[in-house]
Amino acid sequence: MWESQEETDAVIARGKKMLPLLRKYQDKNPKIPDRTYPDSMLKGISSKADAFEGAVKAINHGWHSTADNPEG
Repeated sequence: MWESQEETDAVIARGKKMLPLLRKYQDKNPKIPDRTYPDSMLKGISSKADAFEGAVKAINHGWHSTADNPEG
């Protein structure tokens, strides 16, 4: 889903209102009308799952960014 930590942190900072979107796109890629992207631009399934899982965990714990994670 995200290519940089800043993008992940931006989603986390938006909080619980992002959870429905994270769930919606957890298993699929967003579709943008009249645009296509090569597979090389998309994250693989396992790294995408890790990113989504980390963001959901952070939001559910009330963290404001990945820096709030006590596990590092």
